[in-house]
Amino acid sequence: MRFYTAILPTILIGFSALMGVEATKCACNGGTANSKHACDETHHTYGVTGCGFTGCCVNPGAEEDGFKNMCKALGYGFKRCDDCPDC
Repeated sequence: MRFYTAILPTILIGFSALMGVEATKCACNGGTANSKHACDETHHTYGVTGCGFTGCCVNPGAEEDGFKNMCKALGYGFKRCDDCPDC
């Protein structure tokens, strides 16, 4: 029983940490059409509200890196990523 009561709080803390991760909104150079194209190619959601600009909603890390690389691969170049809780 001690093991069960010790592991449960650890699991809850772990889930709380994961829930605190905010999305990131990213954009390519050259405007909305370019960012939407790169977002579609990486299979993510394109956000049109919140955070002051339209862009691709990705998680920080590998998804963000993938979007940046797609902007470059399509010849647009990468513009910016900002934390965006509205994604």
